[in-house]
Amino acid sequence: MTDRKKVSLGRAGTVFLLLFVVILAAMLYRLIPVLEQSTNVSRTLPPFDLSQAIVPVDEIVDAGFGRDGLKAMNLPALQTREEIDALGEKRRGKYLVGGDRVIGVRVGDAARAYPIDVLNWHEIVNDTLGGRPIAVTYSPLTDAVGIYDRNVGSERLVFGVSGKVHDSNLLMFDRREEVPDESLWSQLQGKALTGPLAGTRLAMIPAAYTTWGDWVRWNPETTVIARDPGLYDMYKKRPYGTYYGSQRLRFPAQPLPPPEGIPLKSSIVAVPAGDGAVVLPLDDIARAAGPDGRWDQEIGGRAYRFEYEGRPPRVTVWDADTKRLANVRYALWFAWHAQFPDDSLYTF
Repeated sequence: MTDRKKVSLGRAGTVFLLLFVVILAAMLYRLIPVLEQSTNVSRTLPPFDLSQAIVPVDEIVDAGFGRDGLKAMNLPALQTREEIDALGEKRRGKYLVGGDRVIGVRVGDAARAYPIDVLNWHEIVNDTLGGRPIAVTYSPLTDAVGIYDRNVGSERLVFGVSGKVHDSNLLMFDRREEVPDESLWSQLQGKALTGPLAGTRLAMIPAAYTTWGDWVRWNPETTVIARDPGLYDMYKKRPYGTYYGSQRLRFPAQPLPPPEGIPLKSSIVAVPAGDGAVVLPLDDIARAAGPDGRWDQEIGGRAYRFEYEGRPPRVTVWDADTKRLANVRYALWFAWHAQFPDDSLYTF
């Protein structure tokens, strides 16, 4: 082999080595946000007591990051709309823009927005709004929104992220001085599935799953939870982009809907009806709403107005009598069917 060829091969080896290092660094960069959020709490505390579970224990699955691997927010700092606008100008419009998804909650005269790009990395916000202690919860794997009163009897609960899922849905836990006294709660059902409070349900609070632009238009006096400044770069990431781009599930969910029906990850709205709910896919609501984006319909003995917007696709449901947000639920079809298999799709 000539010296020239040896030099050429040596350079090629160096290039491949550098390429490998770049790829490895990129992979680690994607993992850093999760690693930064993880704690060692789950290694020092005993596991959750599942002896009083009201669901099969083998359906409770580790999500891979442990107790408090994602840190719930507790009474976060707040920002006004004017402060958000000023931050938008400072950050060249990339802080919170009109098309960003938020969960909007109103209690009495107080309104607040909870951005989804923040909730992706915390999943739970223990807050107080209008004097009422609330838990604002979001399960990214099921795109499920749940707002609950944190009072149970004479007790005020504080929730954390357990690091476990049931039917791919977030399981919350109520913090206790003694670990064995904790209960695991279904985020989608608002119901304790294990522990001393197993079978207990939380009171639901109506919410909008909408955009910042819509919410601030309806509630110009709204406040917004403030981001943790140390995690700002993390909030800009979209950790579930590929997940929503396919019908594959990361964790089991049973029973699954019939295969001949709508896709597993179809976005749905569940409207109360009798002892259960009627499930309406957003795509069908869009067709019913027509060009003006509005559809009036009676379901379960109540009159509702459905307002559809297409970028990004969203439906806001109003109680036609009170003109207030209706107490409906938002989720992905497979997740709702797994936990409420008796609820049927609405016939349009």
